[in-house]
Amino acid sequence: MMKMVKKPLMIFLILLPLSMFSFIVVSINPIYLIVKEIVQNEVELEVLIPSNVNPHLYQLKISDMTKFEKADLIILLGKGFEEWFDKVSSAFRDKVLVLSQGILEESFSENPHIWLDPVLVSIMSYRVYEKLAKIFPKKSEVFRNNFWKFYEKLMNFSDNLYEMLESIRGKPVVESHPALYHFVKRFLGSDVFFLETGHGEGASLKKVREAIRFCRKNGIKYLIKEKNIPSKILTVLSKETKLEIREVDVLGTNAKDYFEILENIAEVLLR
Repeated sequence: MMKMVKKPLMIFLILLPLSMFSFIVVSINPIYLIVKEIVQNEVELEVLIPSNVNPHLYQLKISDMTKFEKADLIILLGKGFEEWFDKVSSAFRDKVLVLSQGILEESFSENPHIWLDPVLVSIMSYRVYEKLAKIFPKKSEVFRNNFWKFYEKLMNFSDNLYEMLESIRGKPVVESHPALYHFVKRFLGSDVFFLETGHGEGASLKKVREAIRFCRKNGIKYLIKEKNIPSKILTVLSKETKLEIREVDVLGTNAKDYFEILENIAEVLLR
């Protein structure tokens, strides 16, 4: 008799619509790793954009809109990063959390890689906790405890990473796009020279000449590019200056947690 009861029950659970379960959609992997620290296993998380795809150029699919419709919360970086931000924030206004909102004095769209600064991440993660506590009030205490544990780890990690990068403090960085801007400002306190302000925009000959002069004047040892984002102009600069190109993975494609993203970047700069 028990076997007969169990079988229909299992079939019923399998056929339950996705909307019966709580889940959160985030745009990119770094946000997933940050939010995971707060929710742990309390709520299901789903990353929208694969890490091997340029998130600035990702185009929404019909299936993505279905996920947004069913999600309890949609977490985005903000206008200037997700190409389709306006569309989604308008359609799902009540359940969109914008992490970049109000935390930068300068324009977010010019340097949107804010997850590379742990101090900014501490602000973003607190906002995540506050939002989750409103949506899932019965789990608010769990989320609060998880936030404070993550916050403590962030501050300790930042101090250790700052010491780790002592040998290159103040040294400028040259890259194809301003991906490392917030990382460099936080940990190196130096200038960032970037060839292209946007993905696919290209760089002028004048900009390349400026980059050559900048490299020679500042004794630059290498050039930086983002993983999975080709840059022909950086290749040209490399040939002109005879500097190697080093690759950073700002999306943490294979990172086990948020901290590994920053550790890997530091290792590339120190190599």
